[in-house]
Amino acid sequence: MQDKKYQIHKIMPEMREMFCEIFNLQQIPIQILTDESERPLVIHHQTKQITYVLKGQGKIYLDADIHYISEGNLILIDQNTPHSFAGYDEELQLVHWHWPENQVDTDRNVLKMACTELFRTMA
Repeated sequence: MQDKKYQIHKIMPEMREMFCEIFNLQQIPIQILTDESERPLVIHHQTKQITYVLKGQGKIYLDADIHYISEGNLILIDQNTPHSFAGYDEELQLVHWHWPENQVDTDRNVLKMACTELFRTMA
């Protein structure tokens, strides 16, 4: 069995404020997704990604698996892992970090622009 190229963790509510301070979220753009947002399937060949769910609920497609995500989830995504996010019913607010940071602007490869059908398998 092959190891997963991603991990999903839940940050305890009492630790979320500290987490936000440590990672200085005020300086990082927040991505806001709704049910109507585009859902591109992307992959990063050079960079790893950490995503934190600030608010809301949604789904993430990770390497052919779909997971529910919600406020407090921390998602670790290894390089070469196809992924896409979808919000629903309310705003899904996400913060993304990429490492190495100096390659983030050139390492976003869109595999497929509209991935709505990927998320239809979960109601």
